[in-house]
Amino acid sequence: YVDPIFGGEESAVYYIRGEHEHMGADSAFEKASHDLKGRIFFITAAWSEDSAQKHLIEMLGLKKSDLPALYILTPNEFGATKYKYNGSANAADEKDITKFAEEFMNNKLTPYHKSAPIPKGDKRLTNDGTIVEVVGKTWESQVRSGNYEVFV
Repeated sequence: YVDPIFGGEESAVYYIRGEHEHMGADSAFEKASHDLKGRIFFITAAWSEDSAQKHLIEMLGLKKSDLPALYILTPNEFGATKYKYNGSANAADEKDITKFAEEFMNNKLTPYHKSAPIPKGDKRLTNDGTIVEVVGKTWESQVRSGNYEVFV
C-alpha cells in the first residue's frame, strides 16, 4: 500500500519490483522489516498501471528497466522527500536494507534529486553575473544558499 506516504502520515521504506517478480516471506526486505518493526513502515509495490502504484512510480521517475528499486520516502508539504538506495536493490541483503533504514532514521542520508550531470567549465556558477546551467545536484548551492542573486 502507498497510502501512508500519500496520506502524509509516516516515512516508509519502499521496495518497488517488476510486475511479475514475487517476494517470499524469507526475502531480505521482509527480514529487514521484522528487524525494524514499529520504527518505520516497509512497503512493497509492484509495477502496475493502477492509479496508486502508477502515482508512486511516476513520482520516483522510474522505468521498468530501473526495477527493482529501493527508496525511503518521507512526506512533506510538496509531496515527498526521496532517499535512494545507492547499491543494487536486487542484491541488497537484510543487513544492507536495515542499515539503509537506520541511516535514514539517524539523519545520515542525503535526499535524492534526479539530476543531469553537474556542468563543467564555463557553465558552472560564477560571480561575474553570467548565465549558468543549474541542475538538481547544484540547486541547493546555486539557488537556495543565498550566496548569489538568482533568477530562474
